[in-house]
Amino acid sequence: VLGLKGKNPPAESRVILIARLERITLSSALAVEMTAAMVEAMFRGLSAARPEDEALTEQQLMGISDQVRQRLAPRMLQVSLITMHYTYRELGDEELEQALAFYASDLGQWYVQAMAAAFLGALSDSMERAAADIHEKFNEA
Repeated sequence: VLGLKGKNPPAESRVILIARLERITLSSALAVEMTAAMVEAMFRGLSAARPEDEALTEQQLMGISDQVRQRLAPRMLQVSLITMHYTYRELGDEELEQALAFYASDLGQWYVQAMAAAFLGALSDSMERAAADIHEKFNEA
């Protein structure tokens, strides 16, 4: 199911716990959004460097971001699940249940949302600068 190869694949109960943890922490969803933001900024910068009549429209840029999300989401989910199995391999199921209880709590969800907003905000700022730099470099060329 997860692409984990070896003599001792995780028990189904462990697979379920990790899947719940991945879902509640928004792990792959955040990675997908970060990647879409990077791709959009790159295209935004490249588009701005083109003649005005050849530049991508806002709708085209959003379409590119949506395509990235659609194509990347299933793959990123698999990567996230595999990574979590590896990362949390030393924790017992009871410890994973405790982590799930925290992340499901109001405080845990606040934390998840705050971290996601912080990452996406920082990335957005960086990508805006990158788009401007791409535009500038192409105009210099």
